[in-house]
Amino acid sequence: MTCNRLRIPSRFLRNPAEIILLIPGKGANRNAPEKCLLFFHGAGENPQTILDNSPLADLAETWNLRIVLPFVGNSFGLDCGEGERYHAFLSKELIPRLGDALFATAGKTGSFRIGGISMGAYIALQLGLERRELISGIFSISGAYDLRKAARFGRVCGLEIPPIVAELEARPGECTRRLLERYAGGGAPPLYFACGNGDLFYDTNRMAADWAQELKYSVRWKDRPGLHNWDYWREALPSVLQWAAMTGGSYGK
Repeated sequence: MTCNRLRIPSRFLRNPAEIILLIPGKGANRNAPEKCLLFFHGAGENPQTILDNSPLADLAETWNLRIVLPFVGNSFGLDCGEGERYHAFLSKELIPRLGDALFATAGKTGSFRIGGISMGAYIALQLGLERRELISGIFSISGAYDLRKAARFGRVCGLEIPPIVAELEARPGECTRRLLERYAGGGAPPLYFACGNGDLFYDTNRMAADWAQELKYSVRWKDRPGLHNWDYWREALPSVLQWAAMTGGSYGK
């Protein structure tokens, strides 16, 4: 496994963006076609937190996944002001760049899977549906789909959450429902929702999966005992990554 930390110039961010890129090594399962996965971290964390607390690197070898982990702060993937336009960077710069030779994906339809944990799941659902022409699967682990609760929880944990996060919705899950309604219909990638049944965001995760089913998305829902923490996320990750690896085509298909 090769792990590279890269800096990417951006016209939307005050400083160059950073990503960690995992590339399967000689020990990778070559019986599985190599695929690319864009994976977002939660608030108060970063890509290194995921690598330190989970078997992600080993799973990348098992399923022959090339994994891109962007540093997105506590932005929720939103445009948070001048020099902090994370949505613009991710949608207009990073995802298109995943089609260049560096990531060896050819930028073809269905080249990428996208997902995340907590805040990262919210980012992945938003970007995955917006750029669905490039996405073959979206996964969500313990998605922070109640934005006002997420902002309160972040502040309790001592995090600086952009004010826009709490201002976007009046009812829990409202932004997620609007997003699912906007992109319902042909061409939407399959969705996988996983959440511990003791998670503080369990209700809005269950609602998101139910809304997606009502809107005729292809949906897989998985709950099991667990809270909003790494004990649950470590347990959930292997089955989620297996689903991501087996969903859709490989590069250029």
